[in-house]
Amino acid sequence: MKKVKEEVLYFGKPIKLTDKVSMYQPTLKEIIESGYSLEELIEPFITLDKQNFEEDKDNSELNNFDIFFLQILMGYISVLKNNENVELGDWLNSPLSNGLVIKRLIRVFKFLFRTEDVNLYISKGIADDMNENYIMINKSYKIDRNNYEEVKWMVCDIFDTDMKIEKKPQMSEEEKAINDLFEKKKKAYEKAYGREAREGNNKKMTIFTLVDYIINNKYSQYNYNTIQDLTIYQIKNTFKYYQRQEAYDIEVRYRTSGNFKMDKKSEHWFFDK
Repeated sequence: MKKVKEEVLYFGKPIKLTDKVSMYQPTLKEIIESGYSLEELIEPFITLDKQNFEEDKDNSELNNFDIFFLQILMGYISVLKNNENVELGDWLNSPLSNGLVIKRLIRVFKFLFRTEDVNLYISKGIADDMNENYIMINKSYKIDRNNYEEVKWMVCDIFDTDMKIEKKPQMSEEEKAINDLFEKKKKAYEKAYGREAREGNNKKMTIFTLVDYIINNKYSQYNYNTIQDLTIYQIKNTFKYYQRQEAYDIEVRYRTSGNFKMDKKSEHWFFDK
């Protein structure tokens, strides 16, 4: 279920949270110029997400926001073993704590909220009272364990992703045998045809793959400059409709050729979901 209204996503409008705070939908150009990759903007929301771990009954009372602070606690305890005089604030402000996911999350919030006024507040015991841990945006919007999920899914909407790490399903013995046979044939093919075959099979789909498809599509009205003004949601939505239109045209050619029997009448590409 989307947290952001469809019309806001379609037209790339800011998502107003309060009178003083809005989350912005960055264009492709803004992302490129920021130095971030799309993966880096999404990664902090995925890395410590409970749905991407095995279930742990001991942590059932914790939510995703709490896990950020558990990482802080464990990191600080490790530091104290070597130097018990290190203050929490000093450690958090030093490069030694750059591995903390919450520091990457704060950098992403600064980019999406277009402000440097993003501050972390931690309760005295860190994990003693999780309700006292929060992030403050522009001194007026608090993100804590009660509304973090809503904010996360807003980010999910503007980047049009479900933020899940794909897990390979367990295979039966028969499925494993088939898969092993496929892998053997794949390796034999790659050995016969060399590097190009390997690179073709391993090519990763990125936002720039979609950009290439849109620009080089025969219906496209975009070029390398104009497409940079689109948001990620707009790029993915445009890709979806171009792909649907191309598939429809191929089917029409099959139907009108007389060489294929196709019983099911398809919907027009624009309305076919």
